[in-house]
Amino acid sequence: MAGLAGCSPSTGGSPLAATGETSASPRQTSSTVQPPKSTSTQASNDPCALLSSTEVSSFGLTQVGPKDLPGGLKMCQWKTSKPGESYSTGFGKAPLSELEGQSVQLDKHQAKQLPPVPVFGTCPIAIGLPDSTTVIVLGTAGDGNDNSVCPKVLEIAKTIDQKLP
Repeated sequence: MAGLAGCSPSTGGSPLAATGETSASPRQTSSTVQPPKSTSTQASNDPCALLSSTEVSSFGLTQVGPKDLPGGLKMCQWKTSKPGESYSTGFGKAPLSELEGQSVQLDKHQAKQLPPVPVFGTCPIAIGLPDSTTVIVLGTAGDGNDNSVCPKVLEIAKTIDQKLP
């Protein structure tokens, strides 16, 4: 599986527009946080920001949170009510063109379903990004039926695809 890019702790504060906006300017608030859109999708370095709390709930998931991987990399993990079933997201370092797998149809980006990787999960889908990296979405079945998680992995990938630059 492609390596997942590392995450760094977020820095406090709010970005300000170059138009002279000050921190006293009124701000629009929302109950869900969307990841920032930029030319580098990994700019936020937070794989947990790829899904909003509303989206997590709509998929029947409960956030477990960031999970550290070898090499200082991170991924975000969610669980379901089914024992052992979980879903994860993270950033891959390799461009989609270097990954082996079958093409998957998404609206905005090219994607591939990759071969299962038992250490990380089954049914991984890699979404190609403009900066030659990927977003990886994968699921792990707790009942040994690895293909049972594939439909939800695809739905999660489609949701994330809509928000990516």
